[in-house]
Amino acid sequence: MYIDDQTVCYPVGHNVVLYNLEEKTQRYISGIEGSEGITALAVTRNKKYLAVAEKTSKYPICTIYDLSTPNLRRKKFITSNDIKSKEFISIAFSPNNQGLLVTLTSDPHQTVYIWQWEKAKQIGQQTLANSSPNVSGSQVSFSNTDEKVVLVTGNNTYRYFKMQDSNTLK
Repeated sequence: MYIDDQTVCYPVGHNVVLYNLEEKTQRYISGIEGSEGITALAVTRNKKYLAVAEKTSKYPICTIYDLSTPNLRRKKFITSNDIKSKEFISIAFSPNNQGLLVTLTSDPHQTVYIWQWEKAKQIGQQTLANSSPNVSGSQVSFSNTDEKVVLVTGNNTYRYFKMQDSNTLK
C-alpha cells in the first residue's frame, strides 16, 4: 500500500517496511515481541496513521502508529481478552477520519468489531453466523458515505451491518 506518492508500506516477516522510492531508503516498524506475525495493515485516508494487526497465541493485537513522527511512534494498542480468535484477518479505518477502526477475526468465531481506536475502546461487535463451511469473511470495510455501515466480503459472503444506538451491529 502507498503511504504517499513516494512511500510504499509492506510487511516483511515480523516487520513492516516503509520504503521511499525516490530516496531509496527504508524505515522499519518491528512487530510486537511474542507475536506470531503480521496479518493485516491499514492506513487512514489522510495517511497520518498506520494500523498493524498481529497474531498471538492468545488474542489478536492491532497497534496504531503515527506516521507523521520521525520515529513512527506507537499511538494505541487495540485488543481484548474477550476475543475468541488469535488474529485479525482484515482491518480498516473509517473513511472520514472520525477515529473508528473495524476489524474482522479469523475462524472459527469470525466476528466484526468496531473500535474507537483513539480511546482503544470497543463500541460494537457482531459474529458472522456461518451455517455452511463454504461461507467465510475475508475483508471488512466501512461505507464511504456512512461510517455506521460496515461491509464484510469473502467466500460466498457479502453482508452489511449497521451500527445501532445500543452499540450493536444489525
